[in-house]
Amino acid sequence: MQHSHGRMPVILDPTSDSLCLDPGADAASLRALLVPYHCERMKAFPINPWVSNPKHEGPRCLEAVGA
Repeated sequence: MQHSHGRMPVILDPTSDSLCLDPGADAASLRALLVPYHCERMKAFPINPWVSNPKHEGPRCLEAVGA
């Protein structure tokens, strides 16, 4: 991801949602979620510069250029 952005967010597997959102989850269980996301599950594509404005929200932020 470094060629696209200087920072890398944590990408959680969708099966981790319930644990991540559980206010009673212990720190060790949450730390176990901090593993690299499988690159085979990622897809890179150019997006509209519209997304660069922090005032913009919604599905348009995920649209591929030319979609």
